[in-house]
Amino acid sequence: MSDIYTLIAFAVAIAVLAGRADGDLAPGTELTLYGHHHEVRGVAPALCDADAVPADAAPFYLLAGSTTAT
Repeated sequence: MSDIYTLIAFAVAIAVLAGRADGDLAPGTELTLYGHHHEVRGVAPALCDADAVPADAAPFYLLAGSTTAT
């Protein structure tokens, strides 16, 4: 591993920035990004160990524009 390109090839995810609801979200709630810090109302960012994140969890940066399950 003598150069940066080799190091990048061996990069491994050790954490996932996920979102955790602050409370109950109504079915069909649209998750909207707002503000300078790219917040989503009703959802707090949570840094999770990559091994502990459920397979169906979406990364926080992909929440904007999605809706909760109905």
